[in-house]
Amino acid sequence: RTALPRADITIFQNRDDRALFLDNHWLPEGKARLIAGSGVPLERFTYVNRTGHNPDRLVVVMLGRLLNQKGIPEFAEVARRVRAEIPGTRFYLAGEEDPVHPDAVDIEWLRFQSDIEYMGRLGDVKPLLGEADLLLFPSYREGVPRVVMEAAATGLATVAFDVPGVREAVRDGETGYLVPDRNVDEMTARVLELLKDHSLRLEFGRRANELAKTAFDIHAVQEAYLSVYRSLGVPI
Repeated sequence: RTALPRADITIFQNRDDRALFLDNHWLPEGKARLIAGSGVPLERFTYVNRTGHNPDRLVVVMLGRLLNQKGIPEFAEVARRVRAEIPGTRFYLAGEEDPVHPDAVDIEWLRFQSDIEYMGRLGDVKPLLGEADLLLFPSYREGVPRVVMEAAATGLATVAFDVPGVREAVRDGETGYLVPDRNVDEMTARVLELLKDHSLRLEFGRRANELAKTAFDIHAVQEAYLSVYRSLGVPI
C-alpha cells in the first residue's frame, strides 16, 4: 500500500501475479511490466546428451527447499507408485532444510521414505541435472522456478503442476507436462509415460533446450530490466 502508489513501474515475473494485481485494481495497467523469471546463464547450463543413459536405471530428480508447499509429499507418493511399476527408477531429492519454517517437512518422516533418496543441499546442481532423465516439480506456486529453467537448458523434460509461475517455464505437451494441481494420479501417469517412452522424453528435452535459448537466457532478461530503467530516463 505504501510502495505501489509511489512506484513508476512494477515488474512481475509471471502472468498470474500480474493479473491478480490488475484485477484487484492495486495498480494501473500502464505501470505493470512482465519479465518472466530471472534467467539462467546458458553458457553454464548447457545441453546434455542423454541418449546413452541406462534405460534400466532411470533417474527422476526434484530440487527445492524442504517445505510441504514445494510438493515434497507428492514427490514421495509419485515415487512410491512409479517404483512399484518400474522398480529400477531412482528418485533423488535435493534441497535445503528450513526447520524453523511453519511449513517445514518433517525430517523424520523424510528419513522413512524408502522410495526417495535425500541428497541434502547441493552447492552445484549441474551434476545432478546431468545425471537425471526427468525433472519432477510438484510445487504449489512459484514466481518462475529457476530449477525448471536450468533443467530445460540442459535438455531435461519436466512434469509439474499447472500452477502460477510454473506455467511460464513449462510448455505442456512440448517441453514436459503440466497436470492439474495436487492431482497425483495424473502426475504419476505422465511420469510413467515419459519414463517408458525414451524418444518422447528426449524430444521434450530437446524442445526444452530450445525454449531455454529463446526465453530463459539471463543476458536477455538483464537487458529487459535495463530497458525498463532506460524507459524511465535512467542513463544505463
